[in-house]
Amino acid sequence: MALSNNPNGTILTFGELFLRIALDGQGGWLKQKKIPFFLGGAELNVASALALWGLPVRYFTALPDNYMSREIAQQLESENINTFFNSILRRQARTLLSVGRTGRKAR
Repeated sequence: MALSNNPNGTILTFGELFLRIALDGQGGWLKQKKIPFFLGGAELNVASALALWGLPVRYFTALPDNYMSREIAQQLESENINTFFNSILRRQARTLLSVGRTGRKAR
C-alpha cells in the first residue's frame, strides 16, 4: 500500500541523534562568539524529510533527562516530528556530538 493511501498511519524512525558543530574554518565562530549547531543523524534526517512532505512521523531515540534534551524535543515538535517526549527523556543516555568544518564532506 502506498503511503498516500494510508492517511491514518504514522511512520516511526528510530536511531541516534547527533549534535553537529559546523565551524567555518575561517575563525568567524571565534570572532562572533557563536558556534553553529545542527541536529542530525540518518534517522532524524529521514524524519525531517517526511515531516516536510506532510507525512505523520515519529522519531524515537534515547536522550538524557536535562534542559538540552527538552529544548531539542521542543524544536523537533515544532517541525512536526512527534518525539515521544515523555518516554525518551527518562533514560540514561548521552547525546552524540560531532565537530566539523562547513563545506567539507562528512566521513
